[in-house]
Amino acid sequence: MSLDAFMDEFLGATTPFNDSPKHKNERWWNDTVHLEVLANRYAEYDKANIAFIGTYYPNRGQGHAKKCFLWLFDLANKHGVTLTGKAAPVGSTGLSKTELKRWYRGLGWTFDRNSNGVWEPKQKELV
Repeated sequence: MSLDAFMDEFLGATTPFNDSPKHKNERWWNDTVHLEVLANRYAEYDKANIAFIGTYYPNRGQGHAKKCFLWLFDLANKHGVTLTGKAAPVGSTGLSKTELKRWYRGLGWTFDRNSNGVWEPKQKELV
């Protein structure tokens, strides 16, 4: 279980958002979801921060972000990585903060009162 292995697999399965060094951590998942995932190397255990996730028209509202999260959850479970992020709407055409937090909670996230979210990997059963 390793944050480095998680990030290597993440980078191998996604493509760069663009060629600008300013956007070096931003990626495309399946050419539909724009995301930025950052390794938190200062945490007491393996954590990756979802700094941004979003879809653009005409792909918006079709479940691509949910599928991307499910993929990220599988990857995080595989490598024992906790995901963190903040429920913060971007623009005025998407979900409100309340709707966004509800949507995230439906995917297993928990939030503090400042909208900082955490998704914990499933513990592997010992045989």
